[in-house]
Amino acid sequence: AYTVGLGPYSDAVSIVTQEDEPSGPPQYVLIAVLGARSATMNWSPPVFNKQNGIVTGYTVTLRAVRGNIPLLFLATTAHTFQYTFTSLRPHTSYSCSVAANTSVGIGPFSSAVQFQTNSSVPATSPLSFQGNIIDSRML
Repeated sequence: AYTVGLGPYSDAVSIVTQEDEPSGPPQYVLIAVLGARSATMNWSPPVFNKQNGIVTGYTVTLRAVRGNIPLLFLATTAHTFQYTFTSLRPHTSYSCSVAANTSVGIGPFSSAVQFQTNSSVPATSPLSFQGNIIDSRML
């Protein structure tokens, strides 16, 4: 006679896959303009199932909107979720993005975030000024 049912369990098997570069970008990328010459970029890590390993750092890019050449391309550490851009030009539009890194490589960059620095007062006063008298109340 045969009995139908569960047999004995096998020994447990543990499988670990190798790392890969992230398949998703960092999330919630925000910019806070701090004035005429600086701005802070904040982000959160990629969704966990798109990290594809241990995130070892982030790659940040900055470029002027009117130029193609990156002004900044740098790497941060794994637990850094913020970068402050300094020495920016007043009243200038910039575009920045961030990507997560693993030991295998760099993942996709976030969508570009654009921002504009505030205006600034002129560095010097005019060296000369000329005008015409229109009447006793207008120059």
